[in-house]
This record gives sequence, structure tokens and C-alpha cells, in this order.
Amino acid sequence: MTASAMLVMPAQGEGVFALSSVLPQGSHAEVTALDSGKTILILIRGQGSGLIDLSAGAARQLGVTGNPPVRVRRVSVTGQDATLLAAGQAAPMRADAPQALLAGLRRRLGDTPREPVATPTERPTRPATRPTPRPTQAATRGLFVQVAALSSAARARALADELGGIVRPGGGVYRVQLGPYPNSSAAERARADVARRGYGDARIISIP
Repeated sequence: MTASAMLVMPAQGEGVFALSSVLPQGSHAEVTALDSGKTILILIRGQGSGLIDLSAGAARQLGVTGNPPVRVRRVSVTGQDATLLAAGQAAPMRADAPQALLAGLRRRLGDTPREPVATPTERPTRPATRPTPRPTQAATRGLFVQVAALSSAARARALADELGGIVRPGGGVYRVQLGPYPNSSAAERARADVARRGYGDARIISIP
């Protein structure tokens, strides 16, 4: 489940966690701030008033205040991250979202009416929707992380949608890539992140 942008309301309590009216209790999600690209992992502890209600600790880790637009995506986490989150502690930050992806999500948000701020007695009425995968032409040059090369266009698009990447076809295969990244350090963080998520063959490539 992915939402291109939603409003954040502070959840009461200590630790890094969130409440949600959509995600089930005990599940985990990535939350990405659309202004900075910072991405954190959170544990859903219970019922909230909207798609995502961040605790004060989670909001501090994400570096947001008020009701900024964010992307929320349900994910699986490692045992180590699950243990930290269950104890109310912050899991390691995920790699920052690429600027090309953030730009597309911001445009998507700008094309739709902003939702009213939720209160404990009201909930946003717009259902969460999956964002449209970004076109391959969104970013063509720079440093990328190549996650996989697949023979199936449908599987490649599904993986790119899941990871927030692009599909670059050529030579009879469909390459799933993340980026572009501004420097090699940012690209390496992204490569290490997807490797921890099960894509150990991911590698950094440079497209001039």
C-alpha cells in the first residue's frame, strides 16, 4: 500500500511509532518526507485518525513538524529493525528518496486538492491510492543503482513501483534502477539499503 502524499498528525506516546486507520497494528511502513527525501521505518502500534499519525519521536527522526506531505509504504523489515521498533527505538534511516521521485510525487500532490487536517473525531475521506510509476524518461543521466535486469516488463514495473525507481528497457531486458543520485556516497547508501532488503546483486552504475 502506497500513498503519494498524506497529512501527518502527532501521535501521543514515547518512542518511534505511528498510528493508522488503514495499516494493521503490528505492521511496518516506510515514511518519506516529500520536502527532504528523508525516509524512516515505523511500527504501527494501533488505530489512528488517518492514514498515518506519527509519534513525536518519529516526527523528530523524520525531521518534520506540523502537517507536511509524506509518502507512506508498507514494507517488511529485518529482525534487527523489528526488535528496535518494538522497543520504541529508532531503526537506522533508509536511503534518502531520489530527487526525481520526490519531484514526481510533489507534482502528483499539486494536481489534487489538499485534504483537510484530521482531528480525533474526523478522518480524511480520500482513499489511499498507488502512485503512477514514473516514466523512464524522468531521469536519464547520472549515478544510478541498478537493482535487477528482468525479461518481463510487468515484473520490472512492479519492482520499480515497489522501490520507487524507474524501468530502463534495452537489449531485450528491463533494468530496474534507482536514482539519479548527486554523488557516490548517496548512491552507495541507496545500494546498501536495497541490498539489506534482499537485492544483494544491486550495483552502482554511471550513465553519462
